[in-house]
Amino acid sequence: MTERMKILIASDGSECADEAIESLRSAGLPPKTEALVISVADVILPPAIKEEDKFPPHEPEAVRRASQSC
Repeated sequence: MTERMKILIASDGSECADEAIESLRSAGLPPKTEALVISVADVILPPAIKEEDKFPPHEPEAVRRASQSC
């Protein structure tokens, strides 16, 4: 078989998800396996509010950065 194995991985950015991704190195996959990790955040922002009030205090930093890149 000459085709590469390709894996799509969805991550929520949690510590457990990060550990699962790291464990792929020892998962017994073929040497030329390609893996693509995607992260998606579901964020609904209210219109016309101050920047400091845009996110609740518990909002993950990754979600804040994703919102600023749009």
